[in-house]
Amino acid sequence: MVFEYMDHDLTGLMINEGKNWKPSPAHIKCYLKQLLEGLHYCHSNNVLHRDIKGSNLLMNNRGELKLADFGLARPYTEQVANYTNRVITLWYRPPELLLGAVQYGPAIDVWSAGCIFAELLVGRAIFPGRNEVDQLELIFKLCGTPTETNWEDVDKLPWWHMFKPPKEQKRCLAESLIKNNISGAVTKEALDLLDRMLTLDPKKRITAAEALDADYFWTDPEPAKLSQLPQYPSSHEYQAKKRRQAGTSGSSSEPNKRQKVAPTAPSGPPLPSGPPARSGYSQPPPPPSSGGNRGGYSQRSSSYQDRAPPPNAPQGRQDNYRAGPPPQDNNYRGQAPPDNYRNRPSDNRGGGPPPNSSRGYTRPPSNSARPP
Repeated sequence: MVFEYMDHDLTGLMINEGKNWKPSPAHIKCYLKQLLEGLHYCHSNNVLHRDIKGSNLLMNNRGELKLADFGLARPYTEQVANYTNRVITLWYRPPELLLGAVQYGPAIDVWSAGCIFAELLVGRAIFPGRNEVDQLELIFKLCGTPTETNWEDVDKLPWWHMFKPPKEQKRCLAESLIKNNISGAVTKEALDLLDRMLTLDPKKRITAAEALDADYFWTDPEPAKLSQLPQYPSSHEYQAKKRRQAGTSGSSSEPNKRQKVAPTAPSGPPLPSGPPARSGYSQPPPPPSSGGNRGGYSQRSSSYQDRAPPPNAPQGRQDNYRAGPPPQDNNYRGQAPPDNYRNRPSDNRGGGPPPNSSRGYTRPPSNSARPP
């Protein structure tokens, strides 16, 4: 699929512009109106977006704002159906999903749009949670603790008793935004609309169609026209983060704390080196002989007598090491055997007595048990 190129996303634009990002109230109304119109179109066609966030709101230099990334979108009906609650980026996830709800509707997208609205007003995310527990604490701190009065049947949610706050907190969302009203965009009408979009009870939360008819869009200043919106250099979230990381690393002459620094050698006399590692022969092996010996050498290495026996070698093997190499047997080592080799009396292959033996030798019967 090929789509048109969009110059910005909302998060990248806010990161790239930084402190210079100060949209006027008319510009904020224009952005929010386009967002709500897109959600109203999706909900009218029974589609839940389920991932409204700044990086999924694409914008171009003509002033158009469009919803993107429908990877988590699902069709829904008015009939009761179970959906997963592991949707929507954490900072924009509504409290009902954080408390384990699996039956929900368009209200989850309206909560995310309310978080975007608050971010446009104050220039930063208002619920930057690190995990689900921290996210719920931030929501309850600004929007108040859920009770049977402001959220009916909240105690029936699967994880309510697990994350129920120990003490009740009052709603202070409006006071917090007024305190951070730097651009002057936080008006009475803006607070009223935001308060209805960020209602804890999803059944009482405003819809996208009702939000478009709020007094906020019908009071001065009116929403700006698309041609009146300012143009910015192209900026997207992943590019803005890369530029910020590159600028941070390039401006600092000190090494990064996360980078491992090679340890310096200690001062003082050099440490004694240990014995050389054994890697086979201590001397080069002798050249192979032309005889038919099995080892490929005419005699054992001269270093044989200097080798110490292994510590776990049997007593007999240790004596052999101390006594030096075994005597050479010309019948086996280096020379061909005589013609009568197989007929020698010393050849005990047939079961006869070994040479120079004073004891008699009898071959054990074939059915006798082998000694253990």
